[in-house]
Amino acid sequence: MQKAGNSQNPPGLPLALELDTPVLDAWGQVLHKVSARLAHAPAQANWLLNIKSSEIQGDVRYWPEGNGRVQANLARVVLSSANKSARLATPTESPRAQACVSDGRPRR
Repeated sequence: MQKAGNSQNPPGLPLALELDTPVLDAWGQVLHKVSARLAHAPAQANWLLNIKSSEIQGDVRYWPEGNGRVQANLARVVLSSANKSARLATPTESPRAQACVSDGRPRR
């Protein structure tokens, strides 16, 4: 019988983190009414972020194998300008979008 958790066989326990906050300032953007859940299931070998806020809603998956891969399935995204005062006054909405990136190049 093999012990779980040694350096050659790390435990395959699922991990989940949840975040609920009225305001989140990240990557130069301000998100409001944020509810997010980050989960990892070792059997699926990927990370899943589900996010819902006033500005963005959808799922983002990350596969770390090789050079890594990110796939986003977003139902709604509100992008804003770099100027903070203009950002509050002039948001623009994009339609439902799905993006998949590998090696830094868009995949279609």
